[in-house]
Amino acid sequence: MVELNCDYKRLTDKGSMVICLKIPKAYEQDMLFLTQHKRVVETSQLHTRIAPPRKPRSTGPFSQSHHFNGHVQQMCLHTGDTFDDLKMHVKRIAVGMGYPYHTDSFGDMVPNSESEASTDECAILIEAVHMIASDIGVILREE
Repeated sequence: MVELNCDYKRLTDKGSMVICLKIPKAYEQDMLFLTQHKRVVETSQLHTRIAPPRKPRSTGPFSQSHHFNGHVQQMCLHTGDTFDDLKMHVKRIAVGMGYPYHTDSFGDMVPNSESEASTDECAILIEAVHMIASDIGVILREE
């Protein structure tokens, strides 16, 4: 399953409304894989969920993104892990708390990029990093 925000156009075809979705470049491979699925090819149908766009996460100083990434950096100093490895570990824990993910072509769960995260989803990442820090005895500074 792929969940994303995308632009659309509303058209009319023989009196019926037609919605055309513009798929972001980052999701093109996912959509190509999905549209080649046997059931999709046989029926020319996709199961969809349509909703208003989600509120994007904040960025810049004092933002959720800065908060999350700052905590990951602080934990790296304590654990010795690389930033990317620790960040992925936090995201995998966050998936169990409701953070969205997609499945790759190998069937592996891949947490969604935080650049696509809503404010609520970014809050899950922050809660996960707080929880992990507490579990391993790291006292995080709120900067």
